[in-house]
Amino acid sequence: MISWTDVNTLQNQKLELQVKLDNLLKSGTASIDDINEIKSEINHLEKDIKRILGSNELERQKKLRSNSNDEKIKKRYYALKSKYDLIKKLNEATTNLVKTIDSLDNHYESSIHNVKVKV
Repeated sequence: MISWTDVNTLQNQKLELQVKLDNLLKSGTASIDDINEIKSEINHLEKDIKRILGSNELERQKKLRSNSNDEKIKKRYYALKSKYDLIKKLNEATTNLVKTIDSLDNHYESSIHNVKVKV
């Protein structure tokens, strides 16, 4: 059985070492030995995490990540498609409204010119 508390603590230690390595690289005063020491500690933690999880669990996690990315892409596509459909309908409605106003305006102007008044 997988001990998730152990995995989480190892991952937290790995993240702390990565931050420490990043800060060390940014400082510019780091020696190559210090950098290699931190890199080897990170590699050692990665091996421990892989040993605890096992190869099957790592493959399962990769599949879950890829599936969730696929789902996000699908959701974004359908959201964009629905927005496009709404905009398309709005454009058609606006065009029809302008045509209706123009036809009513033309009808109104023609009715004004053809008015007969009794005197």
